[in-house]
Amino acid sequence: MYANLTVNLYQTLDVTFFRVWGAIWSTFTILLWMVVFYRTVALVPSGKIFDAPCIEEEMNTEGNLSGSPREGERGGHSPVTKEIVERGC
Repeated sequence: MYANLTVNLYQTLDVTFFRVWGAIWSTFTILLWMVVFYRTVALVPSGKIFDAPCIEEEMNTEGNLSGSPREGERGGHSPVTKEIVERGC
């Protein structure tokens, strides 16, 4: 957002500072997203990206994932969430 705004300021005001600063921000943003993409893709094959240790913690509380069942609902956990916990999530 800031990179785009800075580049637009350069186009509007024709001030070299905004052109340079916009290029720096754009480069930084692209590099940041490349790092995020790489780390995400690297964790997918091992399944570690889907680790959620807090789910087991939440499952140990009363009722459903929110901590207590809503009125009219039975307590307990769905088969899907039980399976996740049993797999060692």
